[in-house]
Amino acid sequence: MEIGRWLKSSIAGLLRRLPGRHVGDAQAAPPAAAGVSARLPRVLVVDDNRVNRIVAAEMLSQWGITPMQAADGAEAVALACSHEFDLILMDLQMPVLDGLAATAQIRRFEIEQSLRRAPVVAYTTSPFNGSESVLRACGMDAVLEKPCSSETLHACVCRWFPAMAAAPVAGPARGLARAASR
Repeated sequence: MEIGRWLKSSIAGLLRRLPGRHVGDAQAAPPAAAGVSARLPRVLVVDDNRVNRIVAAEMLSQWGITPMQAADGAEAVALACSHEFDLILMDLQMPVLDGLAATAQIRRFEIEQSLRRAPVVAYTTSPFNGSESVLRACGMDAVLEKPCSSETLHACVCRWFPAMAAAPVAGPARGLARAASR
């Protein structure tokens, strides 16, 4: 099967399986299901590329996590200020408000409201060789390069939510974001 048809059918299948209510382009997560722990991590995936959001959501769904999604930094700030997240995967280059500025605004809100600091991971295709100090200065906690494998994303989730380590890892969505960007 040619890559274009395969990609189109794969994306269509992913779209059909996405659960939840939609508010604008943000996807609201249903109540946490019983599983690995008493509560599954609440994850926000922020990316202006819809395919990248779908791929990340599909990989997270392997472990019972249904993330909320935002299409830009401004939407991410609004969601982070109205919901509590255990992990935020933040693209860096987005329209409206980039990931660095969005993270800085989220950090200011957390401080002003005396809230727990949610880990923010730079989820990016741009390698940040030696620039991690810039990311940390803006309030980011780590870098996850996309496209990433299910195993890499699972390790990232487990870093801040160790109870997820017992969740099985599989890699069906691996490489889909790379194919979509061609």
